[in-house]
Amino acid sequence: MAPFFNGRTKFAHSLFNLITTTLFAKNIRIKKEFELYAQKELKYLYTIGQKSLATIFELGKAYQSCFELIQKLSFQHQEKKPLLLSLLQK
Repeated sequence: MAPFFNGRTKFAHSLFNLITTTLFAKNIRIKKEFELYAQKELKYLYTIGQKSLATIFELGKAYQSCFELIQKLSFQHQEKKPLLLSLLQK
């Protein structure tokens, strides 16, 4: 599924940012406060990561199905210009 989202490296980086931002998007300005918060939230990191990955993979499968359907329809109807143009518009 990564090719649909700018490749494996960018996809993995986006996933990492999503998961860490979900847990650590808090305005903390003191090192000690951050460490306490991180220690408290760290136990949820794996669970949130797994839930996020499951959701993202579900969405990725749906995206791939839609992409493949549009591609199939565009090949089937390439002689019908108005229909083809509507299928290929982003």
